[in-house]
Amino acid sequence: MSKIVAIGGGEFTRREIDRIDKYALDLTGKYDPRVLYIPTASNDEERDLMTDYFKGFGVSKYDILCLIEDNPSDNEIQEKIFSADYIFAGGGDALLLIDVWKKYNVDHYMRQAYYKDIVLSGISAGSICWFEIGHTDSLSYHEENWDYCRMHGTGIIPAIHSPHFNPHRNTSLERWMETEALPGIGLEDCCALVGIDGEFSVLTSQSTAKAHIFRNENGKVTKEFCYDGDKVKI
Repeated sequence: MSKIVAIGGGEFTRREIDRIDKYALDLTGKYDPRVLYIPTASNDEERDLMTDYFKGFGVSKYDILCLIEDNPSDNEIQEKIFSADYIFAGGGDALLLIDVWKKYNVDHYMRQAYYKDIVLSGISAGSICWFEIGHTDSLSYHEENWDYCRMHGTGIIPAIHSPHFNPHRNTSLERWMETEALPGIGLEDCCALVGIDGEFSVLTSQSTAKAHIFRNENGKVTKEFCYDGDKVKI
């Protein structure tokens, strides 16, 4: 089975997305799943951030893949990825994430992992990476006068994704959609897109959180809201 949980955002320290992460861990079907955390988007600076968080779910088999600080070998990377039951990509700079992943062939290995019954998940930049196209604010890490930019992810989910969705992002993505054929998926904080064998739905950890689904229908941009449990056609 292929399983993926892309999370728009939320504060770990306030336990805002516990419901989503518990659901994602349960998707492994394992009592004590092997968890792999990948902090590439934070330049590996948050390598220890999630350790206690996942232990709070009873996880004892926990590993970290640091591609920047540790410069692992290809064999080490494949061993970590393909021995995991659950892979979680952290937030930060999405452009950095995908550049580093491509350097180490991780994007290719993730596409393989998707079909090996390994649950893929992540938040913010770590959710953009699973999509065909990302609508990202990563230029804010590098430029004073920045705008949302287009980036290519792993292509596992055939859509455009914007995390931490808010009115400013809405204006930008809606403008993009005037020339896009793929659907656009804006996920608010505490909202996730769940994909199981190519069937997608919305999962939230707050009742007010929702997904914004954009489509270009013969040159006209439409938008619908999807809430907890709603199906999403992609």
